[in-house]
Amino acid sequence: MRVGVGGGRAEGGEGGRRRRRRGDEGSGGGEERRVPGRGSRGLSGKRRMMNKLYIGNLSPAVTADDLRQLFGDRKLPLAGQVLLKSGYAFVDYPDQNWAIRAIETLSGKVELHGKIMEVDYSVSKKLR
Repeated sequence: MRVGVGGGRAEGGEGGRRRRRRGDEGSGGGEERRVPGRGSRGLSGKRRMMNKLYIGNLSPAVTADDLRQLFGDRKLPLAGQVLLKSGYAFVDYPDQNWAIRAIETLSGKVELHGKIMEVDYSVSKKLR
């Protein structure tokens, strides 16, 4: 027996393929079914990712309302709260297309309180 990706076990001699469990037959080609108690995750256990954006090079004078106004003026709707720290902020987008549009529209092109903003995908500390 060997350990597969994610700590699960794969039976030896099957080339790492998992055995079908009852209920898996006929689940169709990759369609995701909702399972009670798993929120937005399906059978695969994958979460639908929010697209968190990092906004950097902000003046200490910038407020969350300034950022909401800036995004609103450019018709870039925010999905939730603006998490503002000193010199940077984070915003969420539920849709990758809107996140890409925000990055392309704002990054290096918009000045706010005398500083040109940087906008990019947020990267967790583990991956930096």
